Amino acid sequence: MVRAARCGLWLEALEDRFLLATVWTNEDVYADVNKDGFLTPADPLTVVNCLNEDISGEKCACTDVNRSGETTPVDVIIPVNRLNAENERPDYAVQAITNEDSTALVIEVSEANGIHSISVDAQGSFTVLSPTGFKDGKRHVVLRFDFASPLADGQHNVALSVVDARGDSSGHHQPIIVDTAPPQALLVPQSDDGAGGAGAGEAEAADPLGSEFYLLLSEPLSASVFQPSSYLVDNGTGTPSNSVQSIDTVPGFARVALFTLAQPLADEEVVEVADDAFIFDAAGNPLTELTLVEAEVDPDDWESTLDDLFASLGSP
Repeated sequence: MVRAARCGLWLEALEDRFLLATVWTNEDVYADVNKDGFLTPADPLTVVNCLNEDISGEKCACTDVNRSGETTPVDVIIPVNRLNAENERPDYAVQAITNEDSTALVIEVSEANGIHSISVDAQGSFTVLSPTGFKDGKRHVVLRFDFASPLADGQHNVALSVVDARGDSSGHHQPIIVDTAPPQALLVPQSDDGAGGAGAGEAEAADPLGSEFYLLLSEPLSASVFQPSSYLVDNGTGTPSNSVQSIDTVPGFARVALFTLAQPLADEEVVEVADDAFIFDAAGNPLTELTLVEAEVDPDDWESTLDDLFASLGSP
C-alpha cells in the first residue's frame, strides 16, 4: 500500500499484523522524523508542529518516534538528544611508547555508534583486541596496529584519524616512541665519605665492597625495582648466601636509590635480578641483570653523574 503522509511518500508492507501498531514510526532512522535521510533540527520541529496542531492519524505519520502508539512530547526529546550527540567526536588514546613493531589504540565512541573507519599515515593492519568494553557511557574498543615494516628506535609521528558511524571524525598527530633497548642498572659501592669508590670499571673481587651501594638506573623503571624481594644474592652454589635488607629511594630522583645488603658482599657473591621480579621500563623491556662497578659519583649532582656514567658505559 502507498501512503501519502506528512513525512513524504513511502511504502508500507503489511505482511505481519503486528506492524499495524507502528504505522507512525520511521523504522529505518527513528529520529529522522521527516524522512529526508538526515538528522536536522527540522525533525523535532516536525513533532512540535504536530503537537501544536493537535493532529493525529495519518497526517502525523513518522512522529511517533518512541513507538508508543501516539505522538507525545517524548517524541520531541529523542531527536533533540540525538542532535546533541552529533556534537560528540570519537576520542581515543594511544600507547605512546612501545618495544614492538606495533602500537595499541584505545578508541572511545558513544554507545549508540560504532567505529566506521580508522586510518594512519603508515602501512600496516589493525586487529581488534577488545570490541565490547564500556566505560562512562562510552564504548571502548582496543585495537592493535601492526606496522608493515619495523620502526627504528626513536620517535615517530603518526597521523591518526577515527570516523564513527555518524561520519564524525577526530584526528591528530601522535608521537610514538619505539624503544627496544633493555634498561641498565648499576650497583656502585658507597665509600666512607658517601661518594662512590675511586676509579671506574669492574669491581675488584678481592676488595671488600661493604653492604651499602647506590642503585643507579639508566631510565625510570617499574616500582618493583625498589623492592628487596626483586633480588637474590648468590655465591655460586645456587643457594642464597645473603639478602637485600632495604632499598630507599632518593627524593627527587626516580633513578637513584640506596641499596643495602644484610651483610657485606663477599668476593664470590653476585647480586642478581630474581626471575619473578617483573621489572620493566615504560616500553616493556625487562631488567635482567645488575652490573657492579666502582665509580666516582656526586650525590649533590645526580643528573650529571647519571648522564656521564651511563654515557661512559655505552648506555643507549
